[in-house]
Amino acid sequence: MDGLELARLAVSAAEDKKAEDIVLLDLRNISGVADYFVICSGNVSRQIDAIADNIQEMLKAEDKTIKRRVEGPGDSGWVLLDYGDLVVH
Repeated sequence: MDGLELARLAVSAAEDKKAEDIVLLDLRNISGVADYFVICSGNVSRQIDAIADNIQEMLKAEDKTIKRRVEGPGDSGWVLLDYGDLVVH
């Protein structure tokens, strides 16, 4: 599965948990850090955790070899999921 397909799957997983203001940015020509960046919002820490958990579960189900790094607890108001070519915040 390529980076764009993973990014679209992350968007779908965020939508499933009612994330708001979802944006998918294509950074391939402007950043060496990641190819795609997904940004979305949740209203409360419980929703932020649910969004992050759903994204992680759906991406892992699709690609068992995918590596990830997670930063920030949901109760801080933000979570960052780093999948190398895809970053979700």
